[in-house]
Amino acid sequence: MFTYLTPLTYWLLIIIWSAILWFCIKRLRHRKIESAFFATVLLILTIDAARTLFESLYFGGWYTARAGLLPKAVFDFLVKPEMVFIPKAINLVAAMSVALLLLKKWLPEEQEEQLKVEQHIQKLEIQAREQERTETALRESEERFRNIVESSPMGIHLYETRPNGDLVFTGANPVADTILGINHDDLVGKTIEEAFPQLEFSEVPNRYRDICTFGRPWQTEDLHYKDGVISGAFHVTAFQTLPGRMAAQFLDITERKRTEEALTMTQFSVDNAAVSIFWIKPDGSFSYVNNAACEMLGYSREKLLTMRVPDLTPDSAMRDMVWAKIKSIRYMTFELQAQRKDGSLFPAEITSHYIRFGEQEFEFAFVVDLTKRKKAEKDLADLNKNLEKLIVERTRDLENKATELEEANIRMSEVDRLKSSLLSSVTHELKTPLTSIIGYAKLVDRDFGRHFQPLIGEDKKLSSKSERLKENVSVIGLEGARLLGLIDNFLALSKIESGVGTWPTSKVNIRETILRAESLSKPHFATHPEVSLVVEMDDNLPTITADPDHLVQVILNLLDNATKFSPGGEVHLHAGIADNDTLHIAVTDSGPGVPEKDRERIFEAFHQVCTDKECYIKPSGAGMGLSICRQIVENYGGKIWLECPESGGSVFTVELPVENEAPNS
Repeated sequence: MFTYLTPLTYWLLIIIWSAILWFCIKRLRHRKIESAFFATVLLILTIDAARTLFESLYFGGWYTARAGLLPKAVFDFLVKPEMVFIPKAINLVAAMSVALLLLKKWLPEEQEEQLKVEQHIQKLEIQAREQERTETALRESEERFRNIVESSPMGIHLYETRPNGDLVFTGANPVADTILGINHDDLVGKTIEEAFPQLEFSEVPNRYRDICTFGRPWQTEDLHYKDGVISGAFHVTAFQTLPGRMAAQFLDITERKRTEEALTMTQFSVDNAAVSIFWIKPDGSFSYVNNAACEMLGYSREKLLTMRVPDLTPDSAMRDMVWAKIKSIRYMTFELQAQRKDGSLFPAEITSHYIRFGEQEFEFAFVVDLTKRKKAEKDLADLNKNLEKLIVERTRDLENKATELEEANIRMSEVDRLKSSLLSSVTHELKTPLTSIIGYAKLVDRDFGRHFQPLIGEDKKLSSKSERLKENVSVIGLEGARLLGLIDNFLALSKIESGVGTWPTSKVNIRETILRAESLSKPHFATHPEVSLVVEMDDNLPTITADPDHLVQVILNLLDNATKFSPGGEVHLHAGIADNDTLHIAVTDSGPGVPEKDRERIFEAFHQVCTDKECYIKPSGAGMGLSICRQIVENYGGKIWLECPESGGSVFTVELPVENEAPNS
């Protein structure tokens, strides 16, 4: 099998190397080879392909003839020594050709390539040294920049951009910490929006990104207001330090801006002041005039600044005298006649100050138009003349009226005296028969019940008439007693109003006084069985200085008033010490109460509480009891008032000092 396989292999090699040789020759003939190295390699491959093809033909014929596939004469021919030498010679020629090509083509190119590599290495070494120097210079520059940043009197923020577009805070100098009052170390690595949230919706982040990218510097002034006043102001200068990096330099200009704003406001105030203001040079020309000055004189500001003082007054000779005087005394006020643009004259008051501003001298003058004041002074003088005349006339009338009033007062005093005298006489005259009537009514009631009623026996008709007679006699006694009480009140009120009454004082035991009043009120409550009296007194009631009889009269009047107005239920009397260390005596009833408009007038003599149509109550008295109570209480330094709770009823409260001065006598 191998006898035929070997020649077959050689003939396959012949075909393959023939194709390779054909490809190489075609490439060498028809293609432009740009690389000399590739051309040399292709030529060597062509020589080797030709050598191998010849050798494959020789040995292919050899093994084919040996296998008997060719005539034996072919084999004998090929094994001759001179034929065997031919392939070897061809191999030698091919090897020498390749060696020659390498020496002629490839070796010089290799040397040139080696030279290029060496030159490239040298260039890289030079670039490395340059880069090292550049990096050293950059480090030194950064160090210098860092020193400048650290020692700068202005605050500095440093930023850099990241590939995702974020602008990241990378540091700040100590001055920035001082100006803003924060520790910037806590903000390093955060985006500008995270580090300074107040800048998120401003133009600052986008401005800074543009600076990092394009290197365009930017300046701005950032002002902050609180309650209409500058609370903070910064001048910001932002610039690129390296591609992708930037610095924002800021200076606190708060005080400067406040000063500028104050100056602006001052200038505005002076410009719009109501009084005319002039800055006058020594030669009489104007350095400044405000709006009021222009309006007063009728000139524009530009025109006035070209004029002099003598152009505005007929008293032009006064200028030199005024300038000399204010330089001497520094301040003076005087009047002169000023002239408007239309030629009209007006009186003016000038207050001048001498001012030295640097090397310049000025007269600082306030000018007031006196036209209205002069007219007002004249009108006032005329008015004073008329007023003096009117005062004389009115004084004469008042003296006449005073004389008439004095005479009328004398007549009224006499009438009042006669009234009091008549009232006293009448009440005394009434008391005598009333006392007799009351006494005889009691005797009749007693004797009738003791001597006549037992004689009636079982006679019902006489018994009924006797009861009626007894009741009538009782009514006579009660009504007489009521009338006597009214007369006593008339007498008491008359004495108080006329001032003839006495006000004795002593140490009064309040508990005993109230118990005495309670005892004296029992007959009165007996006639009003539907109303009961409840007395409450705190412990340790004080002793006060007053008249016990007067106090009993006050309490009895209040209890009498309460029973009259209470349809039923209880009347409460309470005595105790209030928070202000005064004695309070309160009487509470269950009546209809008193409208607020009448709660003060109810203490006036003869006043009764009524609606538009009728009185709230139909009192049996004359309206003097509460007036007497007030007179007595106030005489002893106390107060009395009325309160009406929403739930109903009335509360009369008497307040007396625990220690008081002696009352008027």
